[in-house]
Order: sequence, then structure tokens, then C-alpha cells
Amino acid sequence: MSSHPRGKAQLARGLPGLSFGRLHEVTGPGALSFLALTVAAAGERAVWVLRFGTGEPHTHGLAAFLDPRQLFFVHVHDARDVLWAAETSLRSGSVASVLLELPRPPSLTESRRLQLAAEAGGSLGLILCPEHERPTASTTRWVCHPRPSPDLDSTRWQWALNKNKEGTNGSWDVSWRWKTRSLSVVPASGGGPGGAP
Repeated sequence: MSSHPRGKAQLARGLPGLSFGRLHEVTGPGALSFLALTVAAAGERAVWVLRFGTGEPHTHGLAAFLDPRQLFFVHVHDARDVLWAAETSLRSGSVASVLLELPRPPSLTESRRLQLAAEAGGSLGLILCPEHERPTASTTRWVCHPRPSPDLDSTRWQWALNKNKEGTNGSWDVSWRWKTRSLSVVPASGGGPGGAP
């Protein structure tokens, strides 16, 4: 039995949630912010698997979005070890989410193994990789790009859901308010493309 109840990590009202027990891909230059907000929404502890030499994300920057004490960084030697460590962490069910960084998109076989591990452990599987259109076993694929912001108190991104096995695709402009540390979808009339899930 998984240690995390089946449900969804909800980032903001109006956005599709990310299902636990499933694998999700995140790409694009705004991917790290998306991942940090997803870990915060998932709650509890998270494992972040990365290769030696790639460097850890700056914890001071991450602290705007989540409690850095939630994160446990695991450093490994190559992409094969990244996949093994992520699969083991996902299957254990001892953490809410597992993030893995790959220098290339996962193969269909690799993503299937990760998906099965996420199902077994009930955790949220998150892959950070380059943009691609290859077939994988992931439930969703998000592409994240920065957008111009109208003021100094906010940061904006465009989050496009280009693959969604649980619903339809869409694109949303989202805004992060630094003072309140809150995320919201920008209405289409406010200059964002505003997609409907």
C-alpha cells in the first residue's frame, strides 16, 4: 500500500493538478520554478536526483517557493544511475515526490519503468529534460517559458500542457506574487493566452 493517498498536487485554481502515482515531464527555461512549486504543492519530503557536476539548484532561490528542508539531493555519476536512483525512490513510497534531471528525453522503456515505480510507491514522479515530442509513458508533459511581467512584485510564466492522458491540453499564463507568495492564473483579458483545461 502506498504511503501517499491517490490525489493531485494542485498548483493554483484553474490549473490541472498533477496526479500522484504518475510520471510527469517538465521542460523549458521556466521548468525549475514549476518543479519547485509542484514540490511545495505535493508537500512532505522530496528527492531530487542529479548527476555530479551539474550543480544543485540554489537553495536561496528555491526558498521563495518552498521550504528547502523538504529537499534531499542525491548525486550520481551518469544518466543510468539517475534512472536507478529515481526508480528506487519512487518505488519506496517514502517521499511525496521524486525529481530527476536527464540530459536527454527518457526512452519509452525508461519512462515505463519509472511510471510503474511511481504507481507502486504512490509518489509524484517528475522528469526535468529537454523539450521533445517523443512517445513516453508520462501522464503529462509541461513546457514552461518566462513571460514579461507588468510589475516588480510579480513573475510570470506561460505553462503549456502539451500532453495529458487524463484530460485535454491547454496553455495558461500564471503569475507569482513575491509579497504574498501566491500563484494565480492570469485572466485572458489581462494579456495572457488563458487556456481552458
